[in-house]
Amino acid sequence: MRYPPRDWNDWAAFCRQCAELFPQMALPGPRVYELWPEPIYPWGWKGTTEQLGELYRRSAVAIHEVDPEGRVFAYIETGSEISLTRDLFDLGVYDAVDGFSTHAYQAGAPEACAFVAKLREFRLMMRERGGEKPLWLTEQGWTTGPGTAVDVQTQARWWVRKVVQALSEGVEKYIGFYLVDFGPRDRPQAETYGLMVNLDPAVRCGAAWVAPKPAFSAYAALT
Repeated sequence: MRYPPRDWNDWAAFCRQCAELFPQMALPGPRVYELWPEPIYPWGWKGTTEQLGELYRRSAVAIHEVDPEGRVFAYIETGSEISLTRDLFDLGVYDAVDGFSTHAYQAGAPEACAFVAKLREFRLMMRERGGEKPLWLTEQGWTTGPGTAVDVQTQARWWVRKVVQALSEGVEKYIGFYLVDFGPRDRPQAETYGLMVNLDPAVRCGAAWVAPKPAFSAYAALT
């Protein structure tokens, strides 16, 4: 999702419909609705910060009307765009949702960036508004394709260290990106973030013919 809705009432109706269907499909346990426009400028969210805040607020209200036990998480930035998160908090997003999700891509080793410092800054922002809410890291990884700076052994080492960093800083859930490499049919290995290699050049995403990278075994041992 990149643009604000043309009609907010239609959007609220869509959210209520999702909240009606999700409990029928979900496994037993807490249900989490992630609002994910990934508002990274300039290629991400195309609306204003005020419209993004309204999207989060209206979505949370509509979902809670139908599924009061469901948890609504808003995507926020904990990286270079963390100032956007503060602006969203000022627009009432902190009070409207039950938790937050974020992505944490970086070019180098986990210890060589401001990931931990930004997480701590974000947690302080929450405490300033009444207390910490759950934070899920729902995307993060390193590509191992040709021409990249990360080989498969380094990917495995960094993946484990990143998970440990995240959990030690209060992240409730960590979801790595991605399970299996994917990409365009003419370049099936173009996206090589996966824990496994896609061995079927005819299938872009969801291949059944795969092989594990070292990161797969490292992640399995960690968890």
